[in-house]
Formats: sequence, structure tokens, C-alpha cells
Amino acid sequence: MPGNMPSTDPDSSAKFLSHHDRWVSLRQKAISEFVSKINSFSDFDDTYKFLEQKRQDIAVELMKDANGEVQVKAYEYGQRRRDRGGTYETDEIFSSNPDVTFWKRQSSAVIQRVRSLCSSDQEDGNRYFRLHSNIAEDGLGTLEILQRPPGELIGVGKYSVTLTTFYYERDEDGVEHCRLLYRSPNKYDTPGDIKIAGYLYRQCLDWNPTQGTEALIKNVGILYHRLSHFLLSEKGTAAILEFLVEGIFLSKRLDVQPKMDNPLCWNLEALVTPDPDVFAQWFQDKAVTVRSLPSGEDRPPSESFFSDTSYSNDVEGTAAGDHSALRGKPKLGRS
Repeated sequence: MPGNMPSTDPDSSAKFLSHHDRWVSLRQKAISEFVSKINSFSDFDDTYKFLEQKRQDIAVELMKDANGEVQVKAYEYGQRRRDRGGTYETDEIFSSNPDVTFWKRQSSAVIQRVRSLCSSDQEDGNRYFRLHSNIAEDGLGTLEILQRPPGELIGVGKYSVTLTTFYYERDEDGVEHCRLLYRSPNKYDTPGDIKIAGYLYRQCLDWNPTQGTEALIKNVGILYHRLSHFLLSEKGTAAILEFLVEGIFLSKRLDVQPKMDNPLCWNLEALVTPDPDVFAQWFQDKAVTVRSLPSGEDRPPSESFFSDTSYSNDVEGTAAGDHSALRGKPKLGRS
């Protein structure tokens, strides 16, 4: 098996490892069906709902108890996030405490990146994003990554909202924690997210070989970055995005294989990289290898994307950990 994996497999905690072969088979079937239908969907939202349903179908197939009954939480995979009336939602917590088991293999890399971005008061911006960050003397810090795409992308003029927030803390014992928060979906911003994703997805579908493979890799990388921050689904986003990525490349008769030597999985790399262009360059240089399929050669979807679980959560979700050591409340803002 490869040493690392590019993205997280939500079904790969210890009790699901026995399902690995079935996971690979179901994954390949889902991607093959997606490729066969890729040009038949009415729009990107329709496309993404199809992939969400495939992810949920896999969870339902794998997450059954000894009596064959489907676990209720299986239906959270691929379920579209709902507006719960809040301004943010806690998704994951990373800690340098060696006794904390969730995300223990990737926490140090996430914390290091967030600390670096929060190292001084700053406000950086370019055509696609804005960054607010600071670390106060008491060891508390906030990193806010906001999207600010040009109006022509979605045809609605100014559109600027907080995407992802990392709440950083260094406690009196020197232990560092990062809390990852997403803004809650709502009827005002989520349609804009989907329009942006649809615009970027159309660029991928409209690609042709005369533009060069690098152009497609960049477009796919930017799309992956945006969707990682949008977090449209309750659970299963990492797998859904892998279905999407491999399906796009296979539909263009391109063989894509993941590189396995990165300290962070794809979705975490996207979340700690504010600039989508920087992530797209990383995606091209560090994440994938792409080659054209010779005439007459076909290849089934890859087995290797989820063939190793060493970089997945060691326990399911953050509920298994005790987060009482985190003090204070995140300072969140909207723009």
C-alpha cells in the first residue's frame, strides 16, 4: 500500500477497515457511472447532488450492524448541509497534546501552517480571497479566510463572505490547539457558492487538449479548493471531491494518480491555503500525476486514492475527544 493518502476516508476508522475491498469496488462503480453521465446533468448543482447520493449509497452499504440494519448516521454522508440559524459550525479540532488521538498524524502540520499565517496582524488580498489574521499576547488567535471572487464569475456583483475560520490557542502549558469552523449555510450565500463552483466546473468540462494538461490540472485544483471551503455536504466531502476529480480527468481520457508524499491530505491542504491559485500550483506539483491514455486504452477508476488509511481520522469525528481544554469563544466576522 502507498505510504500516505491524498484525502480522508470517512469510513476508514478501525471498525470499517474490513470493508476496504468493498469500498474500492463501490468507489470505482460510482466514478464509472459519473463519467458515463458527466455531460447529461442540467447544471453543477445537479452534478454534485448525484455525487452526494453516490457517497450516501456507499455509506448505507458499508455501515450496517451485525443484524444488517443500516446505522442512522450513514445518511449524514452526502446529505446537503442545512441552515441551522447559526453564524458558524465547529467541524474539526487539532491539538499538539500527544494524548489527543483524533487527527494526531496531521495536527502538527495544520497547527504550524495556521500559526504561520497568524504570526502577525495582516490583511492580504487578491482577486479571489481576503485574509484576516492575528495572534494576541495571551496566545489566542483568529485566522479568517474570506472569498471575494470578481462579480463576473457569478453575475451578481460583489460577493464576499467568510469561508473558513481557524481559532488558534496556545495554553499556559504551551500546548497548541486549532479549532476549524465553517460558516453555516444560508439561503443568501449558498446559491452564490454553487454558482461559483458551477463556473469553475464548466471551465473543466470545456477544456480541450490544445490548452495543455497543466491548464486542466489548475482548473480542477481551483475547483477542489473552493468546494473544500464551501463544504456543501454534512459528511463525505473528501470522497465526493475525489469522485469529481477523477471523473473529470477520466472523461477527458486522462489517467490521474495521486502522489503520496505530502504531510497533509488534500482537503486539509486546501483549508490552510487561503489563495486558490497557490493551492492549484501545489495540486499540480505535489498532488497528482496525469498522463494521456493512448488510443484504445481504457482504465477503470483508481484503487489507490483510498488504499491506505494512515492519514484518516483515528477515531470518528471530534465527538470522541475531550475539547474542554479549549477556552474562550472564536472571534468571527462576516464581510
